[in-house]
Amino acid sequence: MDVNLSGPLRLWRGLGRLPWGHASALAGGIIASFGFAPYAFRPALWAGLVLFFCTLHSGTTATAAKRGGLFGLGYFGFGVYWVYYSLYNYASTPLWLAIALAALLVLYLSLYPMLAASMAACLLPKGVKRLTGAAVLLAAAEWLRGTLLTGFPWVLIGQGSLDSPWASYLPLLGVHGAGLMLLLAAGWTAAWLRRPFSMRAVWLGAVMVIVAGGEFLRPVAWSMWSTPFGESIEVAMVQPNLNQDARWRAKKRGVIKETYWHLTQQVEETPLIIWPEAAIPQYYSEIEDFYKNIQDEVLGDDTTLLAGVFYREGDQSGPHNGLMNIRTGQRYGKRRLVPFGEYSPLEDWLGPLYRKIHFRMRALQPAEGRPLLQVRGSPVGITICYESVYPSIPRLSFPEAAYLVNVSNDAWFGATRAPWQHLESSRVRAAETARELLRVASTGVTAIIGADGTLRATAPQFATAILEGEVQPREGVTPYVRFGEWLFAALSLLVLTFCFYQREKRVGLDFPRRFR
Repeated sequence: MDVNLSGPLRLWRGLGRLPWGHASALAGGIIASFGFAPYAFRPALWAGLVLFFCTLHSGTTATAAKRGGLFGLGYFGFGVYWVYYSLYNYASTPLWLAIALAALLVLYLSLYPMLAASMAACLLPKGVKRLTGAAVLLAAAEWLRGTLLTGFPWVLIGQGSLDSPWASYLPLLGVHGAGLMLLLAAGWTAAWLRRPFSMRAVWLGAVMVIVAGGEFLRPVAWSMWSTPFGESIEVAMVQPNLNQDARWRAKKRGVIKETYWHLTQQVEETPLIIWPEAAIPQYYSEIEDFYKNIQDEVLGDDTTLLAGVFYREGDQSGPHNGLMNIRTGQRYGKRRLVPFGEYSPLEDWLGPLYRKIHFRMRALQPAEGRPLLQVRGSPVGITICYESVYPSIPRLSFPEAAYLVNVSNDAWFGATRAPWQHLESSRVRAAETARELLRVASTGVTAIIGADGTLRATAPQFATAILEGEVQPREGVTPYVRFGEWLFAALSLLVLTFCFYQREKRVGLDFPRRFR
């Protein structure tokens, strides 16, 4: 039975015409950015994507490219604007240069949705096939964005699947697969809005299948592939809330040590205590006596301290940014460093630029080895700061890892969206691996995250705090941990093949012309 949708129809169809189509694509990107933390209004991500897809239903390749780029400008312009904040406030970069560099990053990131949208318009006919192909190509562009040139996998669309039916796809398909399911559903919703004839039930039904699949998986997704073992472990996570500038002043080192000493004394009998990334900004070898004293004089006989440290491996290697088990001396060194912040890519070419950017850790070196530490008899998967946004790094600690630990220093970002988006990435890593995750950040957001990605406890941001709780070791591997991106790639290829097959041979879904 048809419903008269002539009014809404004219509105939605108008989104495909210039200049409304361009404006709608930009607006879609801006709206979608509010689907991520700290706002985390997930319907905004959905609405922004549907609005964007409505502008891709028809039009030339050039038009699709412009709309993909405009969507990216809105999405990334509002999503990662905070890059300028770190450059200006903590790298002594002139304001004009900080804004220019942030704008260049946004322009670069916008190339990915631009490429995906233009390819869909070039290769596929207008209508549902184009929207379906665009969804797959946008998901593939997200994967490419997180891989090419060391990658920048921030505000991935799949990250917005948290707290929704799509979250259940995370342990099965990973963040890119969950993003693909969300994009397909948004694309088919746009198809339903653009073509409200009797066949619109097909596309609405397809959306409902994806949603129902997520709801079906929800009760079993994180219990099917991992199970608790052993007893839970009491943990205390120290959030010192030290001033970012003061941390690097030599005369403040005594205050920093005293702060950690005092806070650790308050939880000295807790079996596991964790300090954040680069807790004391000195080489471990320079203050080894301090760590030995805190181990001997403050910590209980059965207490383990994990602390973020700078260290060198002999005279030839380093310096490294690492996490150390102070009792045993075992340590993990950060594998994936932050470009421009922790190391200087293309230094010979960009020398004049680096003379205007003064990050204090730019001489760090990447370490090698699996991100695992033995903690109280259990192997624990470790990520340090920026590493938590890369899905591939936590996977390296499996199948052994009983739970995950992430230490960070998000003071670089101040009161922007970035610390909350970073926390959201850790939530996704927990859901993908079905492991509980302990996150310790210098100024917040320190949190205990459940194996399904839910927040179990948080410490207030920009406050000196100790977050106490428990972590439950688990065993088993999820399909995503076992197969990585292969399931996502196989599903993407299957959907694209179907689109192209239907283009050449209209088999099975050979609708009348007015439905295509």
